[in-house]
This record gives sequence, C-alpha cells and structure tokens, in this order.
Amino acid sequence: MRRLRSLIRLALLGTLGTLVALLLPAYIIMLVLVSALTLLFLAQQLNFYKIVMMLKRFIQNTRRLYFENRLKLRTGFRGYRDAELENSSRIRR
Repeated sequence: MRRLRSLIRLALLGTLGTLVALLLPAYIIMLVLVSALTLLFLAQQLNFYKIVMMLKRFIQNTRRLYFENRLKLRTGFRGYRDAELENSSRIRR
C-alpha cells in the first residue's frame, strides 16, 4: 500500500512539474538562475574544491547507507552496529 501511495505521489509531482515547466517557463528559468548564482556565491566564499569534496563525501555516505540498508532488508541480517547500539541504550543496573 505504501509503495502504491508513493508511486501515485511521484506521478502527481511529475505531472505538476511538467505542467509548470510547460505553462510557466519563466519561473523555471528564474529558479535555475537563482540556483546558479547561489552556487557561484558559495564558490566565491568557500573554496570550490571544498564544495566538490563535501558533495562527493555526502554522495558516498548516502550510497553506503542505502546499500547497507538494502542488504539488511534482503538478507534479514542484523549488523554488529545494531546489536552494539541496542546493548548500549539499555539501562544497566
């Protein structure tokens, strides 16, 4: 049921985005320009290399977490970290 809901929501968002892009292209162009100016401003304030490295690290961490969770769901395996976190959160008397 959740998957069906998420598919419907995604289809509605895609349809809405397509309609906005077709009917109001000025807003899309303005959004792209504001995004580019923001990126340039950040690149000027920070080192551009740092921005690229932060994005790369974020992507790597996200992919690692995604694949770990996917593997756990497929195999039903509980990792060592889960057991450690579970034991550390219990109250010891």
